[in-house]
Amino acid sequence: MGAGPCGVFGGGGMSDSINVRVTLDSYDVVHPSQKQTQVYVQIPEVGRASWLLDASFYAALRNEPWPHVIDEAHNDYMRRGVVSDSTSAAARQAIVDWLLLSEGADYDTRYDAVQAAWEADQARRHPVARKLLAENETLKARVTELESDLATANGVLEDVAEARRAGAVQALPWAHAMPDGDLSGFLNDLVSAAMGRWQSDPEVPDREVLAAVEKACAAWRTPGEGFRSDPEPDECPCPPADRPHQVGCFFDGVPVSPPSERPVVSSREEPHDSPLHHDWRIGHDLPSTGGAE
Repeated sequence: MGAGPCGVFGGGGMSDSINVRVTLDSYDVVHPSQKQTQVYVQIPEVGRASWLLDASFYAALRNEPWPHVIDEAHNDYMRRGVVSDSTSAAARQAIVDWLLLSEGADYDTRYDAVQAAWEADQARRHPVARKLLAENETLKARVTELESDLATANGVLEDVAEARRAGAVQALPWAHAMPDGDLSGFLNDLVSAAMGRWQSDPEVPDREVLAAVEKACAAWRTPGEGFRSDPEPDECPCPPADRPHQVGCFFDGVPVSPPSERPVVSSREEPHDSPLHHDWRIGHDLPSTGGAE
């Protein structure tokens, strides 16, 4: 199939695919030794046309994306003011109107169609490009799949988080029950205990800081609803004798107060256990000596 003087390709029906070809050859019958770059464009249901450019365009355009090739060919004709027969000019203008002068969504759709046709042509011509394009499609499908999985996972996590928020158990219920004034004082004590580690050089060891925090908890923790005015229990909840004393918010589930705040329990000494104890006896309690009674 050859090009006539008008630049419109004749012969045979139009293919149903977009096609652009950039070739370097002799197209001037008057000067057959001079080579030119021909840009041939075929758009189904639009038309077929060709542009003849200087030979230098061949190296610059032969591997370029097709939308760019068409734009460069049209700009060169406009710059040079090329005049040709009306049939050739109309064929070229139909291509330009369809692609370059379209607007909005039409332009995006048509540009993408020509670009996709160029990519497919590159894949057919170059095995490496074909492989990369196939991998690209696989990755696109994988990304779509992962996005769907992510949306599902986010929904599940949100449901779990909501359930946890709904059923959350207060770690310090007695602190929640405090009046505002007591709560403010309790929090101030906690902050002071935690900040104490940076108030000396070297820093206070972590476990000492933890002990200070526990002491603050113990100082404020009281039975009942958590008010400092709550009455103390009748018996001091002391740890077993064989276990070391522990000050903290809880001791095996039982609240433990620091020694300074525990009620003093006085123990009465049994009379017979005293070192000053004497068994005072009267006459009939004394042993007999054999004398007159």
